[in-house]
Amino acid sequence: MKRIIFLTLLLVSLSCYAQSKNDTKSYVGTYGYSSQELIIYPATNSTVVIYMDINGGPPYYTGGSFYGTATLKEDSLHHSSSWRDYEGKSCEFTISFEDKVIAEKEMKAAKVNFVENHSDCGSGFLRRSFNATYFKSSDIPKSVVENHFKEDTCSLKGLAQMTKEGKIFKVSSDEECSLLLKSINIENKA
Repeated sequence: MKRIIFLTLLLVSLSCYAQSKNDTKSYVGTYGYSSQELIIYPATNSTVVIYMDINGGPPYYTGGSFYGTATLKEDSLHHSSSWRDYEGKSCEFTISFEDKVIAEKEMKAAKVNFVENHSDCGSGFLRRSFNATYFKSSDIPKSVVENHFKEDTCSLKGLAQMTKEGKIFKVSSDEECSLLLKSINIENKA
């Protein structure tokens, strides 16, 4: 009887582990802090919408933002796009996850790494270290990104809806995202 209970518990725990590794739900959330932020927003069981915002400090004071999708492959998220088609350059990176212990507290970390020779993801990113580790700050991702200098907003929820419908989007700024969602009549608010 004890063996049956043990085997049942073992199978349940293994299925829970397998489910969490094969589903994007365990990766969804906000990582980083205000000057270097990664948001992973759910779209489907195997696809997420990602938003990255990097604002560099001295000596260059550059930065940029990035919107895209990533697909779950082999326990990491993978993004690939032809960002500047006319130059034949591409943007490809992976986001891997691990648990780290910092100050006696276990924290989930997301590590972003460019795939070799595929690091052109728009302005500002290469001047600031893009290959970075982001620590999870919230399990609940923001659904709307606001531009602090203009009135443009981008709905990650709207981009996720497009992804669910099989539509591909290509936006590099809050303004482009706002205009895209307005043009196809997707609500741009949470």
